[in-house]
Amino acid sequence: MASHPHVRARGAATTGDGSARAVLLTTDVELESLVEQELVRLEVTLQIARTVRQVLAALIDDPPPRAQILLADFDALTAADIVQLHQVREQGWFGAIVAVGRVPPEFGTSLKLHRIVPRPVAADALRRAVSSAGLNDRTRRISTLRGDR
Repeated sequence: MASHPHVRARGAATTGDGSARAVLLTTDVELESLVEQELVRLEVTLQIARTVRQVLAALIDDPPPRAQILLADFDALTAADIVQLHQVREQGWFGAIVAVGRVPPEFGTSLKLHRIVPRPVAADALRRAVSSAGLNDRTRRISTLRGDR
């Protein structure tokens, strides 16, 4: 699964089995371990990225299937990193972003964050945030104006 050389794949579901995929942007080894423990129960394939450039490569440049969720350690990001992170939205990635730590309000709005998980991270907070993104929800048929059944 780790098609980009700077992104390491983690987790049980790494064989392209249709499971949800996530990218974690962090340099914090403790947070990385916590995320891995929480997401293994959800059978989410996790890629680890250390820089915003690696995130952009994983979400924009790598061939499909791409991650549907980004978990980003905002406490470790500079303002320039956060501005650069906006490129995922500008280049058409519409997945869910879960921020960990403190996020300036203007960036939360402009990045269209799904959830913000404050530190210290509460038990199951990351798992709940990822679950609420609805990545494994079934597709529902929407009726058309013609009354298709």
